Amino acid sequence: MRICFFTIRFVPALLAAMTFSLAAAADEFVSGIPVDEPIDTFNVKAVSGPSEGKTLCYACQYGGKPVIAVFFKKLDKPVIDLLAGVNETAHSFENQKLRAFGIYLTDDPAAAEAELKQVAADHAWENLPLTIYDGASGPPTYEIKEAAEVNVMLWTKARVKANHAYKSIDELTKEEQGRILRDTEKILPQ
Repeated sequence: MRICFFTIRFVPALLAAMTFSLAAAADEFVSGIPVDEPIDTFNVKAVSGPSEGKTLCYACQYGGKPVIAVFFKKLDKPVIDLLAGVNETAHSFENQKLRAFGIYLTDDPAAAEAELKQVAADHAWENLPLTIYDGASGPPTYEIKEAAEVNVMLWTKARVKANHAYKSIDELTKEEQGRILRDTEKILPQ
């Protein structure tokens, strides 16, 4: 019986790599609507932007356009940096109808509103309405886990095309922010 050199030399390494890859995937934190699944409607209170003071559904208003939705439970510097990057990205691809909004998930809407108003005043983002969702668990059909401090979903034609979730705001490094923003290519018209 002949045994191929490839089989003896490379199959064990290939199996080890596959096992490592599966273990890494199993360790990855997952929260939010899975990729290729449809989004659902939900209402937020707009704290900034053209609909300031109104309760509305941006998921409805933006329709089938490409959207970056940033769900967050704390408004710390990494989140503000991410929101600034999302605003710039939305501005850069405005001609391709890219839309974005930030959603503060909270059980204390009054305190969150004061925080968001200050951030809106400090940054004057024109392409990123800041909103509040009343409830730290977020819209039920969005499947945002309790442990998720930040969950960014990018969708187009009402289907999620990229989803990034973080248990800690500290995980939202510049590299991670760049990775999120690069995924914009998955939702822009080809």
